[in-house]
Amino acid sequence: MSFKKFLFLIFIILLVSCSIIEKGEYNTGYYIFSVLKVGDDRIRVIVDSTLSIKDSLNTENNFVIDADVKINGTAAYLETLNSDSFGYKYVYVLDENVLPENNYEIEVKVDDKIFTAKTSTPKNLNFLVYSDSAQIKIDSSLILIWNSSGIGFYMVQINQKNEYGSFFLFQTGVENDTFLPIFNLSYLFPDTGTYDFFVISCDSSYFKYMTDEKFSSFENGYGLFGSVSVGVLKDVKLFK
Repeated sequence: MSFKKFLFLIFIILLVSCSIIEKGEYNTGYYIFSVLKVGDDRIRVIVDSTLSIKDSLNTENNFVIDADVKINGTAAYLETLNSDSFGYKYVYVLDENVLPENNYEIEVKVDDKIFTAKTSTPKNLNFLVYSDSAQIKIDSSLILIWNSSGIGFYMVQINQKNEYGSFFLFQTGVENDTFLPIFNLSYLFPDTGTYDFFVISCDSSYFKYMTDEKFSSFENGYGLFGSVSVGVLKDVKLFK
């Protein structure tokens, strides 16, 4: 899977999350999707049914609104969304802060079926050396450094900013290191500009989900229960 698709999914799950199953023919079953973001004050869970091709043409048939969803034993409630929210109308919500380095277990009961999975959240991620709104010269000393999340794979994204907002510019993966030399990417930058930097770390379940299309967090079902941590460095002014 490309890094672009990885990061596209990461930023979708920061809001709600979406799910697609491509198993050839549909089998009756359930698809559960939830990614916990360290620092969020809500946990969101989507529960879909995988229906016949005929039934699946009406997307409202896919939503499961009578599931019993619990995170660490606490029940989530059903919330109705704007129908334009990535095509989803309902989501299960638990108003709880997502803590770093914490264990979470989900239990979903639908009819007579029970699905369970676990995730261990990464550490808080923070950029070191530089702070928000820093003014930095692009030379050989410019290196982005962040603390270890406890997991050896990271995604780094750079957004360029202007009067209209913050827009994707570049992204790359970093494995087994916690730094990225920016000078090597100087060709990306004009003489001066303002940028946002993001570093993202995911737990082992999410990494497997992104790299193995057959992976599921749930032994007897489809889907993902995982977690991410995101570090942000905003409004950095770079000049040559």
